[in-house]
Amino acid sequence: MKRKTASVLMALLMLINASSISVFAASNSTSASSKAAISSGQITEKQVISIIPLDSRPSNTQYPQHTGGIMNQTVLLPPSEILDNYTSASDSEALWKWMQDKASVSDNMIIFTNQLFNGGLISSRSYVNSDSIEYDVNRLSKFIRENPQLEVTVVSILPRLLPSQFDMYFQKYQRSLAAWGKQLDLNYTLQKPEPPFPADVPSEIAQRYRDLYTYHAKLATSISELASQGLIKKYYIGQDDGEQFAPSNIIYRSLLSKAHENVVVQKGADELTMMICAQENPSAHEIKLVYTNPDLMKEYLPYESAPLDEIVSEKLAILGITVNPEANDTLIIHNDASNPSKVSALLPEIKTGYIAVADVAYTNRGDANLKDMLFQKSSISTIDAYSGWNTAANTVGTVLSQYMATEYLSLNYDRLSPQAAKESIDSLMKFKYVRLAEDIIYQGLMINNMRSIFTARGMRMSNGDLYTDRKYEAEQLLNEYGFKYVIELNKLFRGTNYIHLGERTVETNYSLVNSTFTYPWHRTFEVLVSTVFS
Repeated sequence: MKRKTASVLMALLMLINASSISVFAASNSTSASSKAAISSGQITEKQVISIIPLDSRPSNTQYPQHTGGIMNQTVLLPPSEILDNYTSASDSEALWKWMQDKASVSDNMIIFTNQLFNGGLISSRSYVNSDSIEYDVNRLSKFIRENPQLEVTVVSILPRLLPSQFDMYFQKYQRSLAAWGKQLDLNYTLQKPEPPFPADVPSEIAQRYRDLYTYHAKLATSISELASQGLIKKYYIGQDDGEQFAPSNIIYRSLLSKAHENVVVQKGADELTMMICAQENPSAHEIKLVYTNPDLMKEYLPYESAPLDEIVSEKLAILGITVNPEANDTLIIHNDASNPSKVSALLPEIKTGYIAVADVAYTNRGDANLKDMLFQKSSISTIDAYSGWNTAANTVGTVLSQYMATEYLSLNYDRLSPQAAKESIDSLMKFKYVRLAEDIIYQGLMINNMRSIFTARGMRMSNGDLYTDRKYEAEQLLNEYGFKYVIELNKLFRGTNYIHLGERTVETNYSLVNSTFTYPWHRTFEVLVSTVFS
C-alpha cells in the first residue's frame, strides 16, 4: 500500500509545474562584470546544446541537463532506445542520423567518440580494429564541414587499466593483463623495454589488450589533427578510472607533450560534459581552496593516476579558476574520513561568498557522517554545492561545474525573463537535491543494505548485477526502504529556502517536493533520482 501511494503521489506531482520565487537585493552595489552583463540586453533565447553522451547513465545525461539548465541552456539528448544500455551497444547509424537532425537547431554539439564510434563507454573497453579510425574520423570531419554554423566539441575517453569483465577474451585474464599493463607503464617511465606478455595469457589475447590502447592512441592523434586545424572548437581527452601506473598514462603523457590550444588532455571522464557546459561562462573566477587535511592532499586516491592536489589543480585550470587565499568564494575539499567535523569547522560564521564542498573522503559514496550537517535547513542556503560520488576527479569536476553555472546565473539573472529565471533556479535546486539523494542517501546510507536484501531474495547474479526480470521488483524495494530518507530530504527543500547569487538573494518556496529512485541499468552501482519540485 505504501508503494502504491508513493506512485500515485508522483503521478499527481508530475501534473503540477509552478513554483514561488522571490528576489531580494542585499545591497545597491553591482560588480563591474554584472553591470556589463546587464547592459548587453535581455537574453531572449536559450542556448541549445546537443550531446552524444559518453554513456546513458545519469552522470552523462541528467547531470549535464541540470548544469545546463542553471545556465539557461537547453540540453538535447538522443532517445534512450538508440543509446547504450549497460552491456548493449548503441545504434551508431541512428546516432549519426540524430546528429544530422539536431545540427540545424543546435548552437553547440558535444560528441563522445566512445558512444558514436564504439557503442558506449563499456563497449569502448573492448578491442577495436584500428582500421576503422580513418573512416570514422573522415565521417566526423565531413559532418562538421557540412554544418559550419555548429560549434562542435569532441571528447574521447581512454580505457581503464582493468580489462572489461564483459569481453569474452579478457574476462578470464583480467588480473594478469592488468598486472602486465602496470609493468608496461612502469617500464616506459624507467625507459626500459616493454615487458613480455604474461605467461598465463595466450599471446593473441595479450596482443588484443595491447592493441586496445593502440587504437585509442591513434584515434586521439587523428582527432587532435582536426582540432589543430580549427575544425573542432575543443577536443578533450580523458582517462577512465586512472591508476598510478597504467597503459593509458603512456598515451596521456604523449598527447600532453604535443597538446594544442584546442586539445585538452585531462584525468577523469563522467564529469567532463558538465565542465564543458559550464565553460559557456567565460568570466574570470577566483576561489579560496582549503582541505580538511592538507597533509593528505598528496595521496593517490582510488581510480586516479595523480595525487589529489594535482587532480584539483587540473580541474581548476581547465575551468579557468585561479586560487587566491583572499577570495570571497570557497572550495572545501573533504579528504579526511577520520575527521568529518572539520567540514563544519571550515564554514564561515557569516556567509559572504559561494561555498562548495567536494567530498572525496570515500570513493563511490559521500561521507554519511556529514548527513546531520547537510540535512539542515540552514545548510541548503549556506552550502551552495555539494558532491561526493564516484572518483575524486568526478566529484571535484561536478562541484566546480555547478559553481561556474551558478556564477553565470548570478551575472545574468537580470537579463533573463521571469520564466527563464525560474527554470534556472529550479535546475539549481533539483541538482542540489539529486546530489544529496544519490551521494548521501543511496551511496552513503543504503547501498550495502540494499545489496544484502537483493542477495537474500535471490535477485542478484554471481557478478552482483540484478537479474533483468527482477529489476522492477528491486526498485520497488529500493523506494520502500529509502522512503524515510526521502521524506526527510523533501522537508528540507519544501517551504522557504535561500539561494545567494552574488549580491542578490533569491527566495524559493516550493509547496511540494518529491522523488523516486530507479536503477538506470540492471546493476546497483548508482541510481537515477527523478525529482518533482512544484
